[in-house]
Amino acid sequence: VEQLNFVIKSLASTSVVVLAELFRFLYYAKNYESQSKMGAVNFAIVIGPNILRTEAENANPMKAIDDNKHMQTTISTMITHYDKILPSQEDLYKFDRATNPKW
Repeated sequence: VEQLNFVIKSLASTSVVVLAELFRFLYYAKNYESQSKMGAVNFAIVIGPNILRTEAENANPMKAIDDNKHMQTTISTMITHYDKILPSQEDLYKFDRATNPKW
């Protein structure tokens, strides 16, 4: 969780806003796992490759397969611990206005 906090803090404010909103929704949606059968791990399998794909994986699809477990673990951790990794909705918009004057 601490390492993910460090990575998130290095991103541009607009990227943090998008990630925070996405993971806030996934955090909310996982609460309905009993009805939807979609928990944090299942969301990680579906959403993860679209978020964490690298140029190396595009060039070598076998690398993507090798990194799949790490990707699933990272994304499911971000969903499960959303409130500890990403800024709250209130802090998020304060943060964005302070770092991006166009907002």
